[in-house]
Amino acid sequence: MSDRTQQVARYGRYARIVQLVTRGRWDELRGLWQEGDADALPAFLAQQHLAHYVLRRIETEGTASVFPEGAVRGLRQEVELRRSGMNGIPEALAEVVTALATAQVDSLVLKGTPFAARYFGDPALRRQLDIDLLVHRADADRGLRVLLGLGYRPKRRRIRDAAEGPSIRPHRLRTEHALGLRRGKVSIDLHWRLRTAPAYRVEESGVWSGAQDVAINGIVCRAPSDESALLLLLLSIAHDIGRSACRLKHLLDVRQILSSTDPDMDWAGFFERRREENVLRISVNVLWIVLDLFGGPGEFPRLAAELKRHAALRVGAGGPESILRVVREGRMANRLWFARVYPVAWARDLLWLVDRYLSHPGRLLLVPWVLIRAGYWSARRLLGTAKPA
Repeated sequence: MSDRTQQVARYGRYARIVQLVTRGRWDELRGLWQEGDADALPAFLAQQHLAHYVLRRIETEGTASVFPEGAVRGLRQEVELRRSGMNGIPEALAEVVTALATAQVDSLVLKGTPFAARYFGDPALRRQLDIDLLVHRADADRGLRVLLGLGYRPKRRRIRDAAEGPSIRPHRLRTEHALGLRRGKVSIDLHWRLRTAPAYRVEESGVWSGAQDVAINGIVCRAPSDESALLLLLLSIAHDIGRSACRLKHLLDVRQILSSTDPDMDWAGFFERRREENVLRISVNVLWIVLDLFGGPGEFPRLAAELKRHAALRVGAGGPESILRVVREGRMANRLWFARVYPVAWARDLLWLVDRYLSHPGRLLLVPWVLIRAGYWSARRLLGTAKPA
């Protein structure tokens, strides 16, 4: 058996374990274990940001006995090692949402605690690493000042002093879609648009008009509708797969939305709207990967039936091979996959670089270094010598 075949089998088995945990089919887990899983599984789940989820499920359901003792022990160690990264996020979310509302800055909470409450049923089931907020672009600077007033700080050279107060640098407003800020161990991404992609035609007014209220710990947050939340994930996942940064956690997020929406979703209308937005190919391919790894067509029959109508848009091998595209890093194949899923990606990147570097002529001196570094890492990925995470 080749190394690639062994990897597909092992990663596919681990994805199957997550699938069975998600569906509560505990008895089927007993027959999946193989030698070495007790040591390898916790590290794999931690890398995929799912150790917290799996441990919480088996402890809540009282089913830890279906896992090897070494695996459960390893999961607890991995979760404890990363627990501090989640401390303070719920409290910070409540504080930030309240402060923005007081300043009359409209905001949507993307994913995070409201997402976990709606689609997982328990906010503690989903590991949260940061807070993602969306504001109107016209409110980006006002939102920035609210966060600065709460003690959050961006990295150097991200903002400037203006007559109205601290502001996001104009070229960043044009070429980027979010600004990261940090206070202690809590990170916030302040978004002023969904993605930076010229070929997308996503109508963001629909994201705002369809937003829903979600009550968390006595605080009412605004969150995207089911369709908007799904669209945001599909776009993010496609880009993450292209740069070898996707995790099974992100695909599980899609699976949880599908569990809530598949019976009632107008999938024909959903895909037609994605066609109008020029993101149909991205949506079809990411949804197929989710079905490959979490449940298959039998779990979401209405979605699967509609996807078959768009089978010609599918890129790359399906079935178990999908797992390699998600969990293996440093692969040129991922970039090529994304280039086929989003054919104008090269134009997007070129426009982004031109706008970013021509905004400040002094930055042109950095272009040769950027190109050399990009070529170096691309060559390493192509030759398979880049170190995996």
